[in-house]
Amino acid sequence: MFLNRAPTLHRLSIQAFEPILIEGDAIRLHPLVCTAYNADFDGDQMAVHVPLSLEAIMECKLLMMSTNNIFSPSSGKPILTPSQDIVLGAYYLTLEPADKPAANTHLPVLGSVSEATFAEAEGSLHLHDWVRFANPDFNRKTVHGEATGSTIVTTVGRIIFNTIWPAELGFFNETVKKGQLGDLILKTYKHCGREASIPVLDALKETGFRIATKAGISIGVNDMIYPKEKEGLVREATAKVREFQRQNESGTITNDERRNKVVDTWSGATDAIAQSVYTTLSQSAKVAGVKKGDPRHSHRMLINPVYVLMDSGARGNKAQVKQLCGARGLMAKPSGEIIERPILSSFREGLSVLEYFISTHGARKGLSDTALKTADAGYMTRKLCDVAMDVIVTDSRDVAPGSEVITLGDASLGRHLAADVPNPSGAVKALAKSEAPLTEELIAKLRDAGVDRVHVHIPNGVWKTPIYDGDELLVSLSERIVGRCPSEDVTNPLNPSEVIVKAAVLIDEIAAKRIETVGLDRVKVLSPLTHMNVNAIPPTSYGLDPSTGRMVERGPSSPCVRSTSVASLS
Repeated sequence: MFLNRAPTLHRLSIQAFEPILIEGDAIRLHPLVCTAYNADFDGDQMAVHVPLSLEAIMECKLLMMSTNNIFSPSSGKPILTPSQDIVLGAYYLTLEPADKPAANTHLPVLGSVSEATFAEAEGSLHLHDWVRFANPDFNRKTVHGEATGSTIVTTVGRIIFNTIWPAELGFFNETVKKGQLGDLILKTYKHCGREASIPVLDALKETGFRIATKAGISIGVNDMIYPKEKEGLVREATAKVREFQRQNESGTITNDERRNKVVDTWSGATDAIAQSVYTTLSQSAKVAGVKKGDPRHSHRMLINPVYVLMDSGARGNKAQVKQLCGARGLMAKPSGEIIERPILSSFREGLSVLEYFISTHGARKGLSDTALKTADAGYMTRKLCDVAMDVIVTDSRDVAPGSEVITLGDASLGRHLAADVPNPSGAVKALAKSEAPLTEELIAKLRDAGVDRVHVHIPNGVWKTPIYDGDELLVSLSERIVGRCPSEDVTNPLNPSEVIVKAAVLIDEIAAKRIETVGLDRVKVLSPLTHMNVNAIPPTSYGLDPSTGRMVERGPSSPCVRSTSVASLS
């Protein structure tokens, strides 16, 4: 039967399940599908629909079962990803003690998983005790295992954690966080298929909840540690602000310069306070305040629960922990202008009346923006679907690109002329022949002759390049081109006879990495933007369907899928 949770913002808001009859009136929902539904267990309501016709039942089983919808249609990343308690359990299970043993240290030797689980259940070994374990990946190629060495140094918890995953992935010997769990699910799907992935997700859910319960992690006010460096950082920033005020009063700097310097100073100071908070929390032995003789000391796992929740990704983030233990920092007015005076108190210390009043600006603006933007996003989704719902993915004939008239400038550089450019003086000889590329020299020549607009071909495809923010790489070339089809053969610039990807063939991850390795900094890919048939898009122009990881199937309305994806991202 179908389960639907309002608001139905994307297609994963309606999924099919096989029901189990139970006592009670509440629907019991699998925790991993809550992300897709944006559901939680605080009183949410869901509509239940029973498919009656044979066609509806087949659609349920083949297309809409939750086990067939592992990946997000917008990003292609697993949407059946664990969160909160399950993440906390997996993180706690794979934690390692601070005192990593030396290579020659004598450690307990375990030969199998059953030995590890028995020793832990009996109490002779703790989840976080170092052991030597028979290497399951010895002389075997796996995704992230070590093929060298007959034994590996690991913890009892990590041995238990690796029983969840297929042997093809190898032994995962790190502390696992929320993002890594998503990567492991993706690797399981790619290397072992969907049928093997579903039991893994259930096993991860069971183990995560069990270990999170066993860990018994809770937070108290004493876990929100006050960093010792804060007072010195505030004193230093206050002195700088006074100096900027003095310079402004003496006429050395303008009021705008003073304001910018003050904001930068306080921003830097609150960042430094935040960093000291993270350092203090991560130094578990000092933070937990556990002394020798305390029963907890024998486990060597003196760890701060606030840090555990933040670092694992189970709950909270660095910005929230900064406000909890360090300082709230700079606030903005409803207009967006930053208030010069920062809130130097943390929630742990408590805000003064003035600081509380300053912080109300942001809180109220956040609530009103949320209410207003929800309606805008919903309306935009409907309009996007409405204007393009007739466009479908089909094997339409690739129509030759058309032509357009453009103004000569930087945007015209590299384009090809669609017609001869006549000489404005009336001379018989054309200034430039059709198909000639617009180089800097030709553009200068045409401008000198008095030509400012020319007829050019609409490009067959769009260029994809890496995205930078200054010097920082935000999105690599391989990320931008994977799942797309090149409009022409992609060749190795060092060896032109080597074709990396043929035209109109899907670029997979291996080919995308190869393109980056050989030094190419841009690739031209087919795109619906330059396909000239207004009612159809060929699969080669659309590319990969993120929800399946394969070339898009014929039939679906591409713009409707994309519009709901845009709305879910916004």
